[in-house]
Amino acid sequence: GVYRATFAVPDGLQLSDVPVVIRLIAVEEVAFDFELTPRLAIDTVTSPISSIEHDATAPLVEGKTLTVTLTGSPDASVTYEIIDAETGAVLIPTSRFQTSPPLPISVNGEGERSQQYTATYTVRDSDFVANGRVRGALTKPNGRTVSATATRRVQIDALPPEPVAGVQTVDRPGDEGRTLQVTWSPASAPDIAEYEIYLQRQAFSKGKIVGAAPALRVSPSPSGRAAGGEVALPVESNGVDYFVAVIAVDGAGNRSVIGESSSAGPVRAIDNLPPDAVGLLTAFDTPDDAGGKVTL
Repeated sequence: GVYRATFAVPDGLQLSDVPVVIRLIAVEEVAFDFELTPRLAIDTVTSPISSIEHDATAPLVEGKTLTVTLTGSPDASVTYEIIDAETGAVLIPTSRFQTSPPLPISVNGEGERSQQYTATYTVRDSDFVANGRVRGALTKPNGRTVSATATRRVQIDALPPEPVAGVQTVDRPGDEGRTLQVTWSPASAPDIAEYEIYLQRQAFSKGKIVGAAPALRVSPSPSGRAAGGEVALPVESNGVDYFVAVIAVDGAGNRSVIGESSSAGPVRAIDNLPPDAVGLLTAFDTPDDAGGKVTL
């Protein structure tokens, strides 16, 4: 005949190399034992994550790397994400983390086995997390998953300020040249740390400024502009075309790009002061001549 039997595996049971033996008892009470192969492994234990931590101690900006270390059950698969600390919404998904091979399995004095898992995440342009936490999820070979969240919060700011607008440049009047007057509209972001003024002989292209050093750095006043609402920018020569661009830098070091009205030019510095008046001028008749000449 055909015989069937079932066994409901209880939660929290962990066994390895389990033999399954079938015993047939004949009418004469003669027993026959048969052991099935292969032997079974039973694991319905959801092992807790021992620890999860990361190495970020300051706000992260573009190009910086966050390293996460999780210790938990061995031979598992682990995923990571960054969530909003208040709402739990996912801000940086699992796909942004690069996992490394786990360290060898370790055994403590009580015979408990664990393994350390590591992953990294690199900040990209426009990533932003005001108040986040790193969450790790560990899935054992039996399919059981447990998650844990790092205690230390993480901040990410790779979101640049809006482009500076309203940049205007004119010759500074009433001088001998070699100076331009630069003005711009206040930036809307509350965390602007400084403005950078760039000067060159060609027109600026829209986008990021790469490889150039600013001609001047200016701290914002409470109104969002440099003190007095304008900046005097020295130039090398009079009568030649210059172009000027202004970008904003926030507290995390993110720089705005050059937008529609972030640059101005061409403009020339002009010497618009007349020479000093000639003084102590004396005129008299030239002696011993036939007239017609005056000596100065």
